[in-house]
Amino acid sequence: MRYGLLQASFIPPIAQRDLRDLTRYRTKLVQERAREVNRVQGVLERANIKLASVASDVLGVSGRAMLEALIAGQADPATMAALAKRRMRSKIPALEQALTGTVRDHHRRLLAMQLRHIDFLDEQIAALNSAIAHCVTTLSQEAAVSPASLAPTTIDVPLPTDPPPPLTFTRAVELLDTIPGVNQRGAEMIVAEIGIDMTRSLNLSHIVAHQIWLRRGVLPLRCRAYRLQRRGPLRGLLVPIATIFDLLQTARN
Repeated sequence: MRYGLLQASFIPPIAQRDLRDLTRYRTKLVQERAREVNRVQGVLERANIKLASVASDVLGVSGRAMLEALIAGQADPATMAALAKRRMRSKIPALEQALTGTVRDHHRRLLAMQLRHIDFLDEQIAALNSAIAHCVTTLSQEAAVSPASLAPTTIDVPLPTDPPPPLTFTRAVELLDTIPGVNQRGAEMIVAEIGIDMTRSLNLSHIVAHQIWLRRGVLPLRCRAYRLQRRGPLRGLLVPIATIFDLLQTARN
């Protein structure tokens, strides 16, 4: 380190580290919510309730009303199917068949606990969304990055008369949100992980190479991200690489 033989590690500012903590925690809660929804589906399957075969979203407006009725002890399939809303009302005959099962008090107890847990996770995720938006706004006000100087070119291209506005975290999120497959949540995750100053953040050549590998389908997504992060240049970059891989996979699908 004294003689410059070791590559220095980039430590983001404390405000960006706080933003990273918030986005990573939100990701964990979103994943936990998905697991809890799968547990709800498992309880319904064990009770021979095939609601997912008719409703695309078991926890939608119609599905949630039917689950609440099921927990309340209304085991009549026709009564529960009548709770369908809007387009789901055209599927009432199929819903009556799907809601015909063997529901016991044990199933109702599990469903009630799981729905309460999902509601709690929804509240926590909403609170994190507000905290992340506030943190992004604060970073944009405190740490605006000056626009990078234009690279010299041999092609006679007219340069813009007015310099571009300075890049901020809020502007970076807006720009990333325009990429197909990247929503606001994904844009906030990318900005939190790699920041907006590419001269001090992780090497983008690694990300480009991994994107090519992903499109070729060389290795499974998570397995590849786990194996690559053990190599020297990528050590500690598992979270941003996996995040970008997930967004690319969503865009490709």
